[in-house]
Amino acid sequence: MNVVDWSPVLQVAPKTGTVDELYRALHSRHPQLTVYRREAVPAYLHFSGHPRIPPIIALAADGWAITSRARFEQNKNQPNRRAASTGTTAGIDPCTACSSGPDRSSAEARSCPRSRASTSTS
Repeated sequence: MNVVDWSPVLQVAPKTGTVDELYRALHSRHPQLTVYRREAVPAYLHFSGHPRIPPIIALAADGWAITSRARFEQNKNQPNRRAASTGTTAGIDPCTACSSGPDRSSAEARSCPRSRASTSTS
């Protein structure tokens, strides 16, 4: 596989084999990793329409990072092991900030694309 980027968003394309084979190899490999084909990335993430986006996208769950065992082992004694093992992690799910915390207002809930998609206005 050709890794374009990793942590917290893994972007990969097959070097050999098919996109479907790569998808099946990654899908359900870890409970904290959600794997999508490019065309199936949720619309609220705005990450599927550009031709430079690789055919397979995987998202690490909040608080998780994507790395290799070798990179993890190399950096396991570093003071900030997560950053040393994965590089910096910028970007968040746009709904993360608006969907948690006791002070969440109804306006914040409405600003989350997932909240709008899951509620009806009848």
